[in-house]
Parts: sequence; structure tokens; C-alpha cells
Amino acid sequence: MIVYEVTAEAESSLAPNFERYMVEKHIPEVLATGKFESMTFAGRDSKYRITYLLKDTSMLDRYIAEDADILREDLKQHFPSGITLTREVFEVITTHNQVNSKAIGERIF
Repeated sequence: MIVYEVTAEAESSLAPNFERYMVEKHIPEVLATGKFESMTFAGRDSKYRITYLLKDTSMLDRYIAEDADILREDLKQHFPSGITLTREVFEVITTHNQVNSKAIGERIF
């Protein structure tokens, strides 16, 4: 599994509109591409973390090649300034849950 994480910092005056845009428009459109397994949108004090989970790097490569430019352009149209974004990609090493403390993970050591 691959984690594609976007961190956004919004000017405080833009934060409510940014949250609404993300929840009502951007995130549903990203998920509608069919390339992501799940996502989480978290935030505090005008700083946000959007974490998308993908099956593998080929799905991320397809998203970047087929969808990312259009979706990023739409975000720029809605917020031409005042939003700073960073993007990072991680490989899932292991996953745990409260019910079963054993690793459900990806890597075997």
C-alpha cells in the first residue's frame, strides 16, 4: 500500500471556504477517479492533512498522469493564492488496530 499525503496551510480567512471546497468538491472528485482505496481529511488551526491510500505505486502514477493536473488546476481556480501545499509519498510498513495488536502490515521482517 502507498500513502499519498497532501499538507495544506490556508490563510485563516480562507480556512472555512477551503474546508468546504475540499469536503464538497475536491475530495469527492479525487475519489471518483477510482484510483484510491480510502482517504482521511484532518485539520487544525488552518493547517490540514489529506491522506490518501492507494493499492500500489502504479495507481499513483496513473492518478498523476491522468487526473492530477485537472484537479490541481481547479483548486488553483478556487484559491489562486493563500493556500500552500506540499505532497509526499510513503510506503506502508505496517498497520495495527485496537482489536488485534498483531501487525496487519505490508513488510515482513
